[in-house]
Amino acid sequence: MQQETRRPQMQADSAEVDRLVRAALVYLQQREPNMAAHVLRRALEVQPREPRCLSYLGVCMAMVNRHSGTALALCEEALVAGCFDVLFYRNLGKVHLLRGSRHKAYAAFKNGLKADPGNRGILEELSSLGIRQTPFCSILPRGHVVNRFAGRMRHLLGRPVI
Repeated sequence: MQQETRRPQMQADSAEVDRLVRAALVYLQQREPNMAAHVLRRALEVQPREPRCLSYLGVCMAMVNRHSGTALALCEEALVAGCFDVLFYRNLGKVHLLRGSRHKAYAAFKNGLKADPGNRGILEELSSLGIRQTPFCSILPRGHVVNRFAGRMRHLLGRPVI
């Protein structure tokens, strides 16, 4: 009998958390991280340790305070609790970007692509980073004529040369 009464309550809690997460995402799109964080904290009161809430709360905290270690810890906790979902890799990468660590952000985005190679959101984040490809001939300097020519050919052909 007790288990039967818990099941509808759990479904109601899950629906409430979903509603609160959607509301928080609206605030994030409007660039209001404080309001989004407030809504996400309410969602965590309903369902503690919910991975989506932890991850987005980490992004909100990083938007408010770029050097927040708590934001990074929340995103990493969400990643482990959320079974390494692509969304959590993307949010972790965003937090690293906000903290000024482009290489760690790149690593997080690349790990997300391992889970879902065609994820549009992560591909957009990677292209916005603008990280250069490795030079064609790593022995020569990047500005050498051979590397410059091979790089142009690689770009024109849309695939690696050779």
